[in-house]
Amino acid sequence: MNIFQAIILGLTQGITEWFPVSSSGHLALVQYFFNIKVSTAFDVFLHFASLFVIVLIFWKDIKKLIIGIIHKDKQSINLFLYLIIASIPAGIIGFLLKDKIDSIFSNILYIGISLTITSLILFFTKFAKNKNRNLNFKNSLLIGIFQAIAILPGISRSGSTISAGLFSGLDPKVATKFSFLLSIPVILGSTILEAKNIGKVNNILDLLISYIITVVIGFLSLRYILKVVDKNKFKYFSLYCFILGSLVIIYSLSI
Repeated sequence: MNIFQAIILGLTQGITEWFPVSSSGHLALVQYFFNIKVSTAFDVFLHFASLFVIVLIFWKDIKKLIIGIIHKDKQSINLFLYLIIASIPAGIIGFLLKDKIDSIFSNILYIGISLTITSLILFFTKFAKNKNRNLNFKNSLLIGIFQAIAILPGISRSGSTISAGLFSGLDPKVATKFSFLLSIPVILGSTILEAKNIGKVNNILDLLISYIITVVIGFLSLRYILKVVDKNKFKYFSLYCFILGSLVIIYSLSI
């Protein structure tokens, strides 16, 4: 991998991690079409850069949550428990099917199909009604199940979890904030699992370049998507995922 390819990967991760279009699917497609060979550890390290972004932007909420737990604030403790509940399905699926999921990254047909599934999930949010419901065990578990499905490259994690929240009747702001806070244990967990392989990455300079670009672009894209969700513009991302997914499927069947 060269510096140009490192920049491409950083831009891809920075933009697509927070947009509801599947960063893992886009990274897999970029690696396929640009013939970039990177390890899973490299991908995970880029996600770790995204983790830095989420902590940076939601630091006040994270700090409030930690302080609330320490002082035994009921609302903070409940939120923490709901985050744990929503993290369990993805943790189980990721642990049990890790090898099979990794193999899907090399099959662009599956990625194309997954992107079209993402487009349908996003499209149906237009029918979701805001009932101002509070987070509870039931909707936290539903969001967690959607997140587990999003382990597949091409299924957007942010798109799926926010959509699940909207389907549950949550306020868009509540669903969005919960979705992004939920990304912390998932990214942290995958980073810990792959930490032993980070030292095997030879191109440290390229890794750092991708990391910095991911942080900068990711910060801008996350600030943008927070405004988009509040204005219920998921339909545009639905159209994008459908077009891209269809093109990928057509291409994969033609080769």
